[in-house]
Amino acid sequence: MTKRTVPFLALLLLATTALVGQVPRPTPTVAIPLGPRTPNLGGVPQPSIPDPCQDFMNQPVLSLSLTPAEIYREDSITATWEVRDRRPEIQWAYPVHIETFGAQPSFADPAPRSGTHTYTTPSVSGRVTLRTRCGERSVSWERIPDAFLETVEPIRGAVGSTVRLSGSQFGDRQGQSRVEIISGGDTRTMTVTSWGNVRIDATVPNGVPTGQATIRVVKGGRRPTLARNFRVVRTLAVNNALVSLAFDSLGLAPGFLHLTDGANASSLTLSAGLGGPSTLTFTIPDWEQNVPDGEKIAYSIVVPLTGYPEKVKYYVHDFNANGASASVSGGQLVLGVTFESAGSEIKGKIRWCYPLAGCAWVDHLAPDVQIDNARVTMRLTPGVSAGALTFPSGQVSFDADVQIGNDFANWIIPGLRGYAADLKTAVADRVTTRLNTAAVRNAIAAAVMGRLRNLGVQNIVAVTPAGNQITVEYE
Repeated sequence: MTKRTVPFLALLLLATTALVGQVPRPTPTVAIPLGPRTPNLGGVPQPSIPDPCQDFMNQPVLSLSLTPAEIYREDSITATWEVRDRRPEIQWAYPVHIETFGAQPSFADPAPRSGTHTYTTPSVSGRVTLRTRCGERSVSWERIPDAFLETVEPIRGAVGSTVRLSGSQFGDRQGQSRVEIISGGDTRTMTVTSWGNVRIDATVPNGVPTGQATIRVVKGGRRPTLARNFRVVRTLAVNNALVSLAFDSLGLAPGFLHLTDGANASSLTLSAGLGGPSTLTFTIPDWEQNVPDGEKIAYSIVVPLTGYPEKVKYYVHDFNANGASASVSGGQLVLGVTFESAGSEIKGKIRWCYPLAGCAWVDHLAPDVQIDNARVTMRLTPGVSAGALTFPSGQVSFDADVQIGNDFANWIIPGLRGYAADLKTAVADRVTTRLNTAAVRNAIAAAVMGRLRNLGVQNIVAVTPAGNQITVEYE
């Protein structure tokens, strides 16, 4: 080497060192942890065994399931599990552990690689865990609360009618749950029209026999609630046409209600169709008034040449019903009785005195009074007794127009009007007394019940009055 070569080599070494300082250093390789090693036997080193969990293909396939899918109170739980090798050519003897709380009987530990185990637990929720060397799988569960049926409304109904069930914990969705009606040993599923956690609407299905029944909710298809009573009935409407036919059978011919005058008294006679024949005698006092001196009795009186009027008297003469009609209004049976106005319902007399012959009552000298538009209205409220329709209560009213015209003298009109008002009150009172009796109401009920029996109604369990009909529920 010459002296010239030495400086050149020094410069070359300096440049090479600078370039090497700019090249990044290699990253060290990450060491894969080795699996457990076998002991060093006799001082002879043993080869390392890789951890099988590092390799996905070596990891086992874990499966775990619980039945039933919906767990209710008092249900046993069955766990089914399997630990399966992912590669059949490599089989590992993994220890298997299954963990849960309060299981009776408890799981074997270690557990077999596959199997089933049925156990009970007081817990309302929990978790089952399948654990192996290379992983674990857990399934959580929560016990579903039982439903509680509190009320069924209405408490009776016909096929096709809607029933509302109220309670709690029915579930937000129906799922496998159902509503059942049990009647006469026959269990049928009701059609649900609305389902909610606290309210269910369902309809009574076809084919359910009439009579006493029960309704319940079967949650999840296997947890029945307490059953509530329900009565299956048929229904029929008592309307105007039906009650009109019923009244035809009563034979209410003209004159079935008759008021006549007597010796200072009147009588009311009822026909056999309404519980008669019978006569109620009552007093409607005659009305008398002295004739003022110099006054005429009436403008139409032909005043005799001799004698003078002393008194005037009016009394009930004849009062006859001429027709009756029946209808349903406001949920009540209404009987209307009308009276004829052809004759003179109130007759008048004058006591005429002669100087030599004395005094006598003369009928033709005083104008008679006519009563128009007289009407008795009887309203009967329906009920049920011993499976039959009844009318346990009623209200009777009477009204009339008393015709007091211009044929009367001014001095007699005020007193006659007062008498007419008293007469209407007395007649109304006596008609009410005679008509609103158990015998009359029973006669009317028997007539209507006869029509119902012809239509197949035997045992009535309830009546529902509403509007222009009375709905009869029967078996």
